[in-house]
Amino acid sequence: MVGFSEKLKLLEERKRAYRERLSALSPEKQRAVEDDVWAEAAGLASFLSPDSRQKATVLEAQQKLSQAFGMVRSFGKSEEVTPAFMMDLHYVLLKDADKWNAGRYRRTTARWNGSTMIMSNWASIPSLMNHLCDNINANGDTSFYASDRTNDQLRKMAHNPVIRAIEAGYSTIATHPFADANKRIARLNMALILSRANHIPLTIHNKQDFVRGVENYCATHQPHQFVRTMLKQMDDSYDTAFHFLRRQERGGR
Repeated sequence: MVGFSEKLKLLEERKRAYRERLSALSPEKQRAVEDDVWAEAAGLASFLSPDSRQKATVLEAQQKLSQAFGMVRSFGKSEEVTPAFMMDLHYVLLKDADKWNAGRYRRTTARWNGSTMIMSNWASIPSLMNHLCDNINANGDTSFYASDRTNDQLRKMAHNPVIRAIEAGYSTIATHPFADANKRIARLNMALILSRANHIPLTIHNKQDFVRGVENYCATHQPHQFVRTMLKQMDDSYDTAFHFLRRQERGGR
């Protein structure tokens, strides 16, 4: 079984190979590949039940999520991420579906449906969001592994952008800053960190594994299962990206 550090090295190699092949294409084809990659990352299908996919509101939600991903995609690498920017993203997601809560922190207790997880106290959300933004801007170590005193290899992983993105996804879910759309905000935060490191945005191919990983970390305070799940989904995301790349290399067919 490939360990975490080896898996991160493989992902770094895949990133390098993807960027090299992408740069060999014409600007128009490069844009087409990147458009496909970002559209895939913004997909809602894996988060919807078969029944809900038939609702007219799904198309609107998909359009809003794609718009928010576009904001992340165009966000400057040197710009500071702020709670106000996160609120702007949330406003875009919910401005038509829930104007009262769009762009506003929740002011009630929160639980995940069907989960025993209790999210952060709503009164602590502003400070937690400031801390999350500081972590994103500082490019510092994650709390997942930075304090691991028993495994040097794990401790060295703490600054890796993929691990940082995974932790940001968890932190967003656990903070649960908004009344709705927190998983979407988590995905946007992960995409932001990954894109700053020149990685592709991660596509959540399996919502159930994502949710189970979050719940497992909350219960055990051991991030291994969640990290393992997300590294697998990151690898799958590169598989899809290479598919889009090969299609353009063959002439866009």
